[in-house]
Order: sequence, then C-alpha cells, then structure tokens
Amino acid sequence: MSFDSITEAAARRLARPHSRRRFLGWIGGTAAAVGLGSFALGGKAKAAGTVTVTFVNNSGQTIWPASLNNSGQAVLDNAGWELAAGGSLSIAVPNTWSGRFWARTYCTFDSSGVGSCETGDCGGVLECNGAGGQPNVSLAEFAFGGGTANDVYDVSFVDAFNIPITIAPVGGTTSSSDAYQCTTAGCTANLNPGCPSALRDVDSSGNIIACLSACQEFGTNQYCCQGAYDLPSTCITADWPVDYAAYFKSACPGAYSYAFDDPTSTFNCGGASGYVITFGDFGASSGSGGGTTSATSTITASGYTAENDTQTEETSDTGGGLDVGYIQNGSWLQYDNINFGSAGLTQFHGRVASGAATGISGLVEVVLDDLSNAPVTSFSIANTGGWQAWETVPSNMSTVTGVHTVYIVFVSGQSEDFVNIHWFTFA
Repeated sequence: MSFDSITEAAARRLARPHSRRRFLGWIGGTAAAVGLGSFALGGKAKAAGTVTVTFVNNSGQTIWPASLNNSGQAVLDNAGWELAAGGSLSIAVPNTWSGRFWARTYCTFDSSGVGSCETGDCGGVLECNGAGGQPNVSLAEFAFGGGTANDVYDVSFVDAFNIPITIAPVGGTTSSSDAYQCTTAGCTANLNPGCPSALRDVDSSGNIIACLSACQEFGTNQYCCQGAYDLPSTCITADWPVDYAAYFKSACPGAYSYAFDDPTSTFNCGGASGYVITFGDFGASSGSGGGTTSATSTITASGYTAENDTQTEETSDTGGGLDVGYIQNGSWLQYDNINFGSAGLTQFHGRVASGAATGISGLVEVVLDDLSNAPVTSFSIANTGGWQAWETVPSNMSTVTGVHTVYIVFVSGQSEDFVNIHWFTFA
C-alpha cells in the first residue's frame, strides 16, 4: 500500500494563512503524517494482546514524549510523559493499535501539568489525552498487525524534524532480501544545525528548535503533494523549485522526507515482542551558540559563532540556504560546543566548491579549541568547476572525543579567494 497523503488536519491547516514562527494547527487525530492512519488491517479484530514500546532518552536533555492514537484507537496512558536525560520508559500498547509518538522539547510545566513546549505542544498540558501536537516535530509512526499481519512502522520528517529518532524492533525475523524487514528505521543525525535558512524554526533567542519541511513552511500543492501533485508520478522532488527533501534524505535515508517517500522509508516486522524508540541529540544551535551540537549532524557553515574575513551568500547547492564564501588565506570559522561523543570520531567531511583560477588552491583544516593548536585533519581544494559546483570531500583524522570548539581554518600560498563551504560533518 502507499502512504499517499498528509493528514486531513494538515491540509486544512495549509489552507489558512501561514506564519513561520507559530504553527496553524495540530498533528491530526484521523491519519498519520504520511498516511499510516489510512492503513487498514483486513479481517475481524483479534483477541487483545500487547506490544511493549520503550522510549530511551539519549538526547542529553529532558524530553516529554507524547502519543496520538488514530481514530477508533485507545489513548495510551494519558498520552504524555516526562523523560529525564539518560532515562527509559516502557508502555504496553494494544497489538492492533495505530498512531504515532513524538518528543516534545523545551517544555515547562507546573505541578498540575500545565505549561507549554516549544515543539510538539499539545494544548499546554503534560498529558495530551488524545490531543494532537504542533507539527514541528519528528514522528515515530506505527500500525501494529495484531499478531497475524506484519507491523508497519516508520520515522517521518514530512512535517518537520525536531529530534533524531530511531525505531528498533525487539525480536522478529530479518530477511537477507529485504533491508526493511525487522530492521532499524530513522537515523541519529541532528538536522537542526544545518537546516536550510528558509526552513528554520527559531525561539526568541535565535536558537534553531526545529527544521520544517517545505510543505509545512510554504504550504504549496507541489511541496505538499496535493492537487495536481497528489500522485508519486507527479510529486517529484527533483522538479520542486528547491529540492528541500534532499536535505533530509541525504542525512537520514531511512526516514520519510516527503509524502511519497515510501520505497526507502517504510519498514515492516512480524513476530516482534516490542519496539525501542530512541531519541538522540537535538542540541539547539544558532549564530550565537547555545546547547551542544552533535559532530555527526550536518553543521551548516553559515551557523558559525565567530569568523574572520569571510562572507555568506545564497547557495544553489542541494538543500539551499547560505554558504560561506570569499575565503582566502587566513580566513577561519568558529563553532562552539561540538559534541564528538565518547566512542570517538575519525573522519571529517566538508561540502566545498571552488571557482578559483588555474594554479590557485589551498587547505581546509580542522583545529580544536584554540587557533594556535595543530590541525587534527585537512584536505586540499582547487577549482571544482565553479563557485557553486559542490563536492563532499572526506579526510581522516585521529580519534576525537568529548565537546570542543571547532575552527575551520583556510590556508593558501596565494592571496586570492579559493573555496566556498556549505556544510561539514564528522563520522
């Protein structure tokens, strides 16, 4: 089957005038963001059973998970919880249930459970109790098979991304011929720091709290796969004015990036006793810093906290937004609170372009904590075919762990501009 529509609630929302900062409606209660709510299990209802769903908070901050049942399904345990950093929480879910889960972030609640969240707020209460949430969130979506049909699950950024999510089945039988059978959906990348500037949802301090989809931000039929674009054959992201879906898909190939992203985003499993939903690092980021940023996320070059002798400009690279250009010998960019984790990372990848004249080249170096330190890695760059002819260049480095200030330093034997940079990441 095809998960072939966004929610009816989203369609109604998109018909109203749009405001970037405040959203126009709620994640709908009758269908999932990419159509899971329309998934129907054939036959009579089976005897009640349960599946254990466990939330794991690896984000480093408190989050507030929530759930929304599809029409006719049960509300789960009041449908709202608080989960401290490093904690886990398990709930019993009927094995014929369908609906979705999300993590609310940057919440404040009083002792009676009244308050608000920057992302995923469900009416200003801790326990959502069947109410949907603001659609500036990542979704974990399920349609359980009742023990007779496969469970279907996915991670969706069709509305937005606010926090990394993975869904891993407990048990079940994998298949050597089907990469989407009883395997992990979603991804661990933090997409907020590198979010294209047109899609950023920011708080009052300028921190990026979510990365909206093009549908959520612009609301056009083409971006939302509606109207004349309501078929997989007509809603083609390469034909969009800007292929914003590619930003989400390139970083997270196992998650939905737009409404018809079924072939590489829909997972199924038979025989699983439960599922583990893990929420990852979503550290807020802005031009003035704030929080920590995962080194494995796509870090936008224009999101620096300080710079020397550079300028930003609009880019035609995939994902759009700004690149940093006019870079020459002695230029540098600074990024605070970059978290390399405890396991250690050993590669740097830079998205670069160059229209430098023949014979003009230079080095892109990574320096940690102090500009006077020796670089941990570098790569050389010369003309790539134009200032918007982009290449992703990898380079190896010694293992780096912990939280650091990262400097991207540019070194050349000539005085001319020699490189533009759009984003970078570590692996």
